[in-house]
Amino acid sequence: MIARFRNTSCTKFISLLLAGQLLLPANTLAITGGPTQPEFASFTPIGASDMVDLFTGDFQYNIPLLDIEGYPVNLSYSAGIGVEDQASCVGLGWTLNAAGTINRAVRGIPDDFNGDDKIETVTNLKPNFTVGVDFALGKPEVVGREFDVSLNGGIFYNNYTGLGHQFGLSLSSPLASGNTMKGTGTISLGLSSEGGISISPAVGLEPAKDDKKKLEGKGAFDGSLGLAAGYNSRSGLRDVSVTASVKKTFISESRRDKVKNDYGENYEGSFPAIPIGFTSYVPQNTQSMIANSFSGNFGLGAEFVWMNAKAKVTGYFNYQQLRSPYNTSSAYGYLHSDKGATDDYAMLDFNREKDGIYTLYTPALPITQMTYDVYTASGQGISEFYD
Repeated sequence: MIARFRNTSCTKFISLLLAGQLLLPANTLAITGGPTQPEFASFTPIGASDMVDLFTGDFQYNIPLLDIEGYPVNLSYSAGIGVEDQASCVGLGWTLNAAGTINRAVRGIPDDFNGDDKIETVTNLKPNFTVGVDFALGKPEVVGREFDVSLNGGIFYNNYTGLGHQFGLSLSSPLASGNTMKGTGTISLGLSSEGGISISPAVGLEPAKDDKKKLEGKGAFDGSLGLAAGYNSRSGLRDVSVTASVKKTFISESRRDKVKNDYGENYEGSFPAIPIGFTSYVPQNTQSMIANSFSGNFGLGAEFVWMNAKAKVTGYFNYQQLRSPYNTSSAYGYLHSDKGATDDYAMLDFNREKDGIYTLYTPALPITQMTYDVYTASGQGISEFYD
C-alpha cells in the first residue's frame, strides 16, 4: 500500500514543488517598517495605579523597583499585545521604565531629508484603451420653431472596466422676457455606467437688447449674471459657481462723414467656484504617460412633412500607456524646504487644502500646510509635545 502511494502522480507533483522551493526559493518582502526598540516604544509613570485600561479594558500592572537619586524606576505590563509587537528585554508586554521615551511621528517626508535622499516610484501598469461610438441629436425643428433640446448617448468598451454606456439630456427655456431684462434656465442630466447620475442646473440673466438709435449720445450698460451648480449621485454636491460681466458702450457720430462708431470698456469678472468635495493635495511621484487618440464623425439629417432634425455620430479610440515605469525625485523635508524651491521636480514636505483649478480671477489660493514631524517626550513627571 505504501509503495503504491509513493508512485502516484500526486506524490510526484508535491515532491516537485518541494524541490523547486529548496532550489529556487521565492523572495518575500516585509510589509512592516522593520525592527523597532520596544523598550522605548511606550512609557508608564510610576504613579499609574489603574489595573484596567479604562479605554480598551485591557489588564495592566505597575511594579515599583527602585529609586536612583530621586528618579524612580518601575516595571509595567500591558495586556494589549498586537500581532506585530516585539518582546522587550524583560518579556513580551513588559516595559522597563527607566529613562523615558521620545517618539517621532513622521508626517509626509522626514524633516531631515535634504535632497540627497531620493524617492523612487516603480509603477507596473498595463496599457489602457477605450473604443466607443457616440451620437448627438441636435435641436429639432417643428413647424418652423426650434426647440432647445439636446440628446446624446454612447456605448464604449474599456479593457479595465469592460462594457459601458452613457446618456445625456439638456433642456433650455426662457425664464423671463421683458423690455429691460431676460433670463434663461438650463438643466443638464447625465447618466453614465462609470460616473453615475449627474444633474447640472444653471440660470442666466442679462439685459434686453435696446435699439441703438435710442443710445446716440448716451452711454449704455450691458452685462450678464450666471449661477450654476453640479450634483452627482456618487460624490454629492460638487461645486457652485457664479459668473458676471459688465460692459459700458458709448455711441458717437462723426460730423465729417456721419459715421457712427461704437466704443466702450469691458469690465468682466468671473467668481471662482465654491470648492465643495475637493480633496487635499499631497505631493507624490507622478508617472509620465503616452496617449494617442483617433476619432471620426459624420452627420445625418432627416425631414418629414413639417419636422426636421439632424444627428451626429462619432467613433473614437483612445490609447494610453506608461512612458517609463520608473520615476525618481529628490525629497526635501521641512528643515530643507528652501533648497527644493529651485528644483522643478522636487518633492516637498507639504499638502494643500481644497486643491482645485485656478483661473485668472481666483482671489485666493488654497491653504498650504507644512507637514513637519511631531515629537512626543515622556518621562517620570514630564510629558511634552512639540514639532
